[in-house]
Amino acid sequence: MDQRLTHLIELLGKSRDALYAVGAFYRCTDTDIAARMDATYPTTDRSGYALPGGPLSGNLS
Repeated sequence: MDQRLTHLIELLGKSRDALYAVGAFYRCTDTDIAARMDATYPTTDRSGYALPGGPLSGNLS
């Protein structure tokens, strides 16, 4: 019985490691694709933009 439990724990550990690796791959892929997509849009001059005043402007900490 102990041998089976040890084997199961090994399999679960390997499964966890593989899932973390897949998650890290997708995180990097999503970031890369988002950066490429953002780079396709032309830049916009926002030097004249001002936030409107009111209760929601400023630091919301």
